[in-house]
Amino acid sequence: MYLKCFHVDLALQVLESELGSNNDAFCYNSVLNALVESQRWAEAVDVLGRMVDECVVWDSVTYDSVMGFCGQIRDLRLGLQVHAQLLKGGLMFDVFVGSKLVDMYGKCGDVLNARKVFDDLQNRNVVVWTSLMTAYLQNGDFEETLNLLTCMDQEGTMANEFTFAVLLNACAGIAALKHGDILHGRVEKLGFKNRVVVGNALINMYSKSGSIDSS
Repeated sequence: MYLKCFHVDLALQVLESELGSNNDAFCYNSVLNALVESQRWAEAVDVLGRMVDECVVWDSVTYDSVMGFCGQIRDLRLGLQVHAQLLKGGLMFDVFVGSKLVDMYGKCGDVLNARKVFDDLQNRNVVVWTSLMTAYLQNGDFEETLNLLTCMDQEGTMANEFTFAVLLNACAGIAALKHGDILHGRVEKLGFKNRVVVGNALINMYSKSGSIDSS
């Protein structure tokens, strides 16, 4: 209740009394999530340190929260430590965890590690493909963003509206009008043109390519 009402300090006081006497990750996750939602990054890092010191086993909720805020604050050093902790903890390394790591590394500016995580995944879905494309896009490698679509098609993974939005924004980054027109055709064929995220990306692509009337 306290967390939902945003009484963060009061919630922290209540939960703080449980920390140390209870090695269950639930209490720590509650504190961690409250701090992350309030963008109190330094305190969130302190809670992580306590979890390590007190040998609290991290669960999927912990990793989800931590990888998210590592990306938000673009702390690559902490992100690398979290990745190492994940491997040490033996959490099942599935496509969900993989996509979170790819997203985290992309936001931290480490595309090489994002790609390594992606390449090491045995099973890849549209979410992790889109996460990798986004990582390249965020770091200015527009051509590699577009190249990934060919690889994705060859692997038989169907792109969704978010994938096309990323690709269209990559076209905008290099004013690749011809490539953008091809993507526009695929978007219309799949019925994605009226999706807000795709519509905005089309406008962005055509405006930066000097052909706003085509949008």
